[in-house]
Amino acid sequence: MTTEVLDLGIDRGELTERQVTLIERAARLSDDFATRAAEHDREGSFATENFAAMHEVGYMKQCLDPAFGGEAVTLEELCLTQERLAWGDASTALGANMHSFFCGITTEMWRADPQEQRWPMLFAMVSQMKMTLGGAISEPGSADPLNFPAGSVERVGGGFKLDGIKVFGSNSEITPFFFYSGVLEEDGEKKVLSFQVPKGTPGVGVVKDWDTLGMRGTGSYTIVFKDCVVPEMFKANETPYGGSFGADGFAAAFLCWFEPTVASVYVGIAAAARNIAVEAVKGRDRLPFGPVQDYPGTQYAVAEMYIGIEAARAFIRRTAQRLAGPEKRDAQSLALAVSTKVFATDQAAKVVDLAMQTVGGGAFFKRSPLERMYRDVRAGKIHPPSHYDALEIIGKAGLGMTERKTPRFR
Repeated sequence: MTTEVLDLGIDRGELTERQVTLIERAARLSDDFATRAAEHDREGSFATENFAAMHEVGYMKQCLDPAFGGEAVTLEELCLTQERLAWGDASTALGANMHSFFCGITTEMWRADPQEQRWPMLFAMVSQMKMTLGGAISEPGSADPLNFPAGSVERVGGGFKLDGIKVFGSNSEITPFFFYSGVLEEDGEKKVLSFQVPKGTPGVGVVKDWDTLGMRGTGSYTIVFKDCVVPEMFKANETPYGGSFGADGFAAAFLCWFEPTVASVYVGIAAAARNIAVEAVKGRDRLPFGPVQDYPGTQYAVAEMYIGIEAARAFIRRTAQRLAGPEKRDAQSLALAVSTKVFATDQAAKVVDLAMQTVGGGAFFKRSPLERMYRDVRAGKIHPPSHYDALEIIGKAGLGMTERKTPRFR
């Protein structure tokens, strides 16, 4: 593809007109966000205006069903648009991903059970009230907070009392709800209960501790639940404690939507870094060696960047196509989703390293977008499940070891 807007390594003939339109919208947003990305990164500030712009043009409701004002964007289409969005401001793209993939999950669940009343209310808040959803699922004390949460739930008069800590709460600046999962133990039986808790609920504390190496504009604060009493109506889900990774329908859909879409954000960073590096060496001379683009090292680096990006894109698209339907939610599908994230984020980091190396000392300065991209791309490796946890899931699926074992290794 030769047009700047659609340079995602895809021939125009492979895309529908609808997909072209979706990507072009993402590109316009991305190019605007790029003008403010350095400022938000430097200040560690949340780009509220970027989210307002995405809501205004319909980007934030694109995964919803048309019945709720959305465009029924598929998993593959969300991956395509998220990659292009990340070219401009990776923090904004990551925040948009935490919102959009959850819209995709809940739309999938609504289609499976249209009588379920909790989702239409959520969809209306996104579509009509321009609400941004956020993350706060990860916990410092659990590698699998959907099945083994460290937080607790206690039944009290009229509802439940929640006590626990959630970290990496993306979009905490503007989201009106926080997700909470914890363990309820009654009559010797443990269950995992999940809740959507309004931000201003007594007992909910937001710790503004997001001062990080990269992705500095996501506002991913720590959320503390302390003696937080909520009514029954806030309960969103109930599952057995200690299930297999992704065994629950919600958890399985979570992984299948999250892994390839978040991978696309990091491939977007890599593609933008590659483009900057290529433009930087064109027409540049260095004494006494002459044109930089004539150096074998430059050509080899550009080749390696091309291979890494295209391999990651192909992996993501194939995975998104295979996992598009809710019938693809078995252990092998989950392993594929996790593999995609591992491979794509690894490749993205390698590509940005090569871009820095190709440009040289100029990329080390704060004035270069590559310096920010170098830091942002590092976050890809810590998204759950992180590296060794991910490899364990993939390896055990390949060996047919789909049930939990105690001890974990044998």
